[in-house]
Amino acid sequence: TDPESLAGEEAEPLPGCAGDVEKTYVCGYARSLFWEGERIQIDPIFKKLKPCKIFTIGALANVSGGMDVFINRRLVHSFDPSAAGLERLDLDQPLWAVVDCCGGLKKAVLITDSVPPTPEEAAAPEEVPTAGTRCPQPHPDEEDEGADKGQKGEEGDGEAQAGG
Repeated sequence: TDPESLAGEEAEPLPGCAGDVEKTYVCGYARSLFWEGERIQIDPIFKKLKPCKIFTIGALANVSGGMDVFINRRLVHSFDPSAAGLERLDLDQPLWAVVDCCGGLKKAVLITDSVPPTPEEAAAPEEVPTAGTRCPQPHPDEEDEGADKGQKGEEGDGEAQAGG
Protein backbone atom coordinates (compact mmCIF):
# COMPACT_ATOMS: atom_id res chain seq x y z
CA THR A 1 0.00 0.00 0.00
CA ASP A 2 1.34 3.41 -0.95
CA PRO A 3 1.90 5.36 2.31
CA GLU A 4 0.45 8.47 0.64
CA SER A 5 -2.94 6.70 0.51
CA LEU A 6 -2.90 6.39 4.32
CA ALA A 7 -2.43 10.12 4.96
CA GLY A 8 -4.62 13.15 4.58
CA GLU A 9 -8.00 14.31 5.78
CA GLU A 10 -9.98 11.81 3.67
CA ALA A 11 -7.94 8.80 4.88
CA GLU A 12 -9.53 6.13 7.06
CA PRO A 13 -8.01 5.59 10.52
CA LEU A 14 -5.11 3.13 10.50
CA PRO A 15 -5.98 -0.41 11.59
CA GLY A 16 -4.66 -1.72 14.92
CA CYS A 17 -2.47 -4.37 13.28
CA ALA A 18 -0.07 -3.94 10.36
CA GLY A 19 -1.44 -7.16 8.83
CA ASP A 20 -4.79 -5.43 8.35
CA VAL A 21 -3.36 -2.74 6.04
CA GLU A 22 -4.39 -3.49 2.46
CA LYS A 23 -1.66 -5.07 0.27
CA THR A 24 0.62 -5.68 3.29
CA TYR A 25 2.89 -8.66 3.94
CA VAL A 26 3.83 -9.19 7.60
CA CYS A 27 5.76 -12.04 9.20
CA GLY A 28 6.22 -12.91 12.86
CA TYR A 29 3.27 -11.12 14.41
CA ALA A 30 1.49 -13.51 16.84
CA ARG A 31 3.15 -16.59 15.27
CA SER A 32 1.56 -15.64 12.00
CA LEU A 33 2.27 -14.46 8.53
CA PHE A 34 -0.25 -12.07 6.98
CA TRP A 35 -0.38 -12.01 3.18
CA GLU A 36 -2.75 -9.34 1.85
CA GLY A 37 -4.99 -9.86 4.88
CA GLU A 38 -4.85 -13.67 4.81
CA ARG A 39 -3.49 -15.11 8.09
CA ILE A 40 -1.23 -18.16 7.89
CA GLN A 41 0.02 -19.78 11.13
CA ILE A 42 3.79 -20.31 11.19
CA ASP A 43 6.40 -21.49 13.67
CA PRO A 44 7.54 -18.66 15.97
CA ILE A 45 10.41 -16.83 14.30
CA PHE A 46 11.55 -15.07 17.48
CA LYS A 47 11.93 -18.22 19.63
CA LYS A 48 15.76 -18.13 19.71
CA LEU A 49 15.97 -14.49 20.78
CA LYS A 50 17.14 -13.81 24.31
CA PRO A 51 15.76 -10.95 26.45
CA CYS A 52 17.75 -7.74 26.31
CA LYS A 53 19.91 -8.88 23.39
CA ILE A 54 20.15 -6.59 20.36
CA PHE A 55 19.23 -8.34 17.12
CA THR A 56 18.75 -7.51 13.47
CA ILE A 57 15.72 -8.48 11.43
CA GLY A 58 15.29 -8.18 7.71
CA ALA A 59 12.76 -9.11 5.06
CA LEU A 60 13.52 -9.84 1.43
CA ALA A 61 11.03 -10.00 -1.43
CA ASN A 62 12.55 -12.95 -3.29
CA VAL A 63 12.64 -13.49 -7.05
CA SER A 64 9.79 -16.03 -6.92
CA GLY A 65 7.42 -13.41 -5.46
CA GLY A 66 7.66 -14.71 -1.90
CA MET A 67 9.25 -13.39 1.25
CA ASP A 68 12.34 -14.45 3.20
CA VAL A 69 12.82 -13.29 6.80
CA PHE A 70 16.23 -13.12 8.45
CA ILE A 71 17.15 -12.66 12.11
CA ASN A 72 20.79 -11.93 12.83
CA ARG A 73 21.50 -12.64 9.16
CA ARG A 74 20.08 -16.18 9.42
CA LEU A 75 17.09 -17.27 7.37
CA VAL A 76 14.30 -17.99 9.87
CA HIS A 77 11.34 -18.21 7.50
CA SER A 78 10.77 -18.46 3.78
CA PHE A 79 7.24 -18.11 2.42
CA ASP A 80 6.09 -19.18 -1.04
CA PRO A 81 2.60 -17.73 -1.57
CA SER A 82 1.81 -20.01 -4.51
CA ALA A 83 2.19 -23.06 -2.21
CA ALA A 84 -0.60 -21.57 -0.05
CA GLY A 85 -2.78 -20.68 -3.06
CA LEU A 86 -2.05 -16.96 -2.71
CA GLU A 87 -0.84 -14.38 -5.23
CA ARG A 88 2.86 -13.71 -5.52
CA LEU A 89 4.34 -10.30 -4.82
CA ASP A 90 4.31 -8.04 -7.86
CA LEU A 91 7.98 -7.19 -7.94
CA ASP A 92 7.40 -4.52 -10.57
CA GLN A 93 5.48 -2.42 -8.02
CA PRO A 94 7.18 -0.39 -5.27
CA LEU A 95 7.32 -1.92 -1.77
CA TRP A 96 7.47 -0.04 1.54
CA ALA A 97 8.60 -1.38 4.91
CA VAL A 98 6.07 -1.54 7.73
CA VAL A 99 7.20 -1.54 11.35
CA ASP A 100 4.38 -2.56 13.69
CA CYS A 101 5.03 -0.57 16.87
CA CYS A 102 2.11 -1.96 18.85
CA GLY A 103 2.88 -3.50 22.21
CA GLY A 104 6.47 -2.93 23.10
CA LEU A 105 8.59 -1.26 20.46
CA LYS A 106 10.89 1.09 22.25
CA LYS A 107 13.52 1.76 19.62
CA ALA A 108 14.33 0.61 16.09
CA VAL A 109 17.00 1.64 13.63
CA LEU A 110 16.29 1.09 9.95
CA ILE A 111 19.29 -0.13 7.98
CA THR A 112 18.56 1.01 4.44
CA ASP A 113 21.57 -0.47 2.68
CA SER A 114 21.47 -4.04 4.03
CA VAL A 115 22.02 -6.97 1.67
CA PRO A 116 21.19 -10.68 2.12
CA PRO A 117 23.82 -12.81 3.84
CA THR A 118 26.51 -14.35 1.67
CA PRO A 119 26.61 -18.16 1.39
CA GLU A 120 29.64 -18.11 3.72
CA GLU A 121 27.71 -16.14 6.37
CA ALA A 122 24.72 -18.46 6.06
CA ALA A 123 26.94 -21.55 6.50
CA ALA A 124 28.86 -20.20 9.52
CA PRO A 125 27.89 -21.58 12.96
CA GLU A 126 25.48 -19.50 15.02
CA GLU A 127 26.82 -17.53 17.94
CA VAL A 128 25.87 -19.03 21.29
CA PRO A 129 24.39 -16.43 23.66
CA THR A 130 26.12 -16.03 27.00
CA ALA A 131 24.23 -16.66 30.22
CA GLY A 132 23.71 -14.06 32.88
CA THR A 133 23.25 -11.08 30.57
CA ARG A 134 21.31 -8.24 32.15
CA CYS A 135 19.12 -5.70 30.43
CA PRO A 136 20.91 -2.38 30.01
CA GLN A 137 19.70 0.30 32.40
CA PRO A 138 18.87 3.74 30.98
CA HIS A 139 21.41 6.46 31.64
CA PRO A 140 20.23 8.67 34.53
CA ASP A 141 20.10 11.67 32.15
CA GLU A 142 17.92 9.77 29.63
CA GLU A 143 14.19 9.37 29.99
CA ASP A 144 13.00 5.73 29.84
CA GLU A 145 9.87 6.11 27.70
CA GLY A 146 8.61 2.58 28.34
CA ALA A 147 9.15 2.49 32.11
CA ASP A 148 5.67 3.70 33.03
CA LYS A 149 4.09 1.07 30.78
CA GLY A 150 6.18 -1.84 32.02
CA GLN A 151 7.92 -2.17 28.66
CA LYS A 152 11.39 -3.64 28.57
CA GLY A 153 13.76 -4.11 25.69
CA GLU A 154 13.21 -3.29 22.07
CA GLU A 155 12.14 -4.97 18.89
CA GLY A 156 11.51 -3.80 15.37
CA ASP A 157 12.72 -3.71 11.84
CA GLY A 158 16.43 -3.23 11.34
CA GLU A 159 18.51 -3.33 14.49
CA ALA A 160 16.52 -4.00 17.64
CA GLN A 161 16.66 -5.46 21.12
CA ALA A 162 14.57 -8.38 22.38
CA GLY A 163 12.17 -7.51 25.18
CA GLY A 164 12.42 -9.23 28.53
